[in-house]
Amino acid sequence: MATSPANFQYRNGYGRWEAYGIPSNRPYITGGVLATGTEIKVEFPTITRNVVVMASGSAEIRVHFDSKDNPNVYAEHRYISLDDAAANPEGGRFDFPVRCKEIYVSNDSGGNASFQLIGFCSSVEKNDVVAMSGSGINT
Repeated sequence: MATSPANFQYRNGYGRWEAYGIPSNRPYITGGVLATGTEIKVEFPTITRNVVVMASGSAEIRVHFDSKDNPNVYAEHRYISLDDAAANPEGGRFDFPVRCKEIYVSNDSGGNASFQLIGFCSSVEKNDVVAMSGSGINT
């Protein structure tokens, strides 16, 4: 027996291209100051289409998709290092064209560091995707 169109309910989801193809997504802007050995977990309101991170302090920051408490993140170099964007524009900013619900920024440089971040959020809810894990992320 065929399903009636009246019973069908459209819902955005992780695999639906429409949720990411629309250029006008909601921006989510944040930043922070990191003392040596600290980390900030940035949780987005919905799944991102793109994340831009800029180092804005005098010390290097590290950007990763799992906590630095996971020993593989630092030991296996599962992070991107960014220098001060004002002093080094080429090495102080990175665009992550990634669908994620959270990202981590940490400081293991020996000095105080700071960062600015903008995430371009889609209409896909965070519960529609699991946390990033596996080879190249945290193993």
